[in-house]
Amino acid sequence: MTMSNGNPSASVNRPLIILTLAAAAVALYGYLQPDPSVAGRRFYLDNAGGAVLFTHAAHQEQDALCVTCHHELIQGQAYDCSECHDDPEYVHGAFDHEELLEIEDHSCIDCHLLQPDTAARSCRACHPLTAGETVVAGNIGDCQQCHDDPDYTPEEFAHPELLEIEEHSCDNCHQLSPVVEIYHDGCTACHRERVPERFINDQDQAICKACHLI
Repeated sequence: MTMSNGNPSASVNRPLIILTLAAAAVALYGYLQPDPSVAGRRFYLDNAGGAVLFTHAAHQEQDALCVTCHHELIQGQAYDCSECHDDPEYVHGAFDHEELLEIEDHSCIDCHLLQPDTAARSCRACHPLTAGETVVAGNIGDCQQCHDDPDYTPEEFAHPELLEIEEHSCDNCHQLSPVVEIYHDGCTACHRERVPERFINDQDQAICKACHLI
């Protein structure tokens, strides 16, 4: 047995130490990398018009705000406007959502909380599949259609609390557009704004083959 510094087990332990350090380095490297289960995934969205290849990482680079697509992550509860606006002349409700989001550095999470422990879901998880069920997305039903108590006010419950009540779901209050409309309107609008040369033709129409693998 080879002697090393008078310790006969040193040469035996050295490979084990090196192996342990290498394993630790590999584990640390893997820990520091982005989550491959989502960030680098390529999704094939099957549909009658031809499958669409969707690369999550490429879209995330264009818009890092998850709620742009995954709006179900937003809670109904919102911060009080006065927490950011200390101007006594500021009037709550002076801007609608679209106008607020057009202001630089304004996003949903500036006012709304994120749903805790809520995984981002596919559009198909909530939206109808067929165009025959087309209705206006986001249209909120009149609470009094279900609640005939004159003392009831919509502000009594936040979204998470409502959804915890048995048989309560998004479409109890919201009329949801079909998934085909969600994809076409949402994707085309963004493509027209960011990369029209790739997805929009000379007649300002979406190029089907730019998305659909026909």
